[in-house]
Amino acid sequence: NVALNIEITHDLKQEGAFRELVRNINRMRKQEGLSRDDTVTLEYETDSEFLQEVLDEYEEELKNRVQAEDVVEGKGGEEIEVTKEEVRIKLTY
Repeated sequence: NVALNIEITHDLKQEGAFRELVRNINRMRKQEGLSRDDTVTLEYETDSEFLQEVLDEYEEELKNRVQAEDVVEGKGGEEIEVTKEEVRIKLTY
């Protein structure tokens, strides 16, 4: 017999949220007409403790995946829903 554990751990949920953030941010980069070589500053605003945790935990990897020089808390931006929680993202370049 083979048993399959389908429990979604906190780490897996964080990893999924990170991938969703990257996908949305890269979509925003594309909409702005940015090339892969263009670097940005990523500003975010969220009331979600979970998304704040993800942003803190994956900050360096996020910078690499979306060509961001910096990831900082800010105000405003495009509202994105990630794992049913909201974050506002603004790219400056």
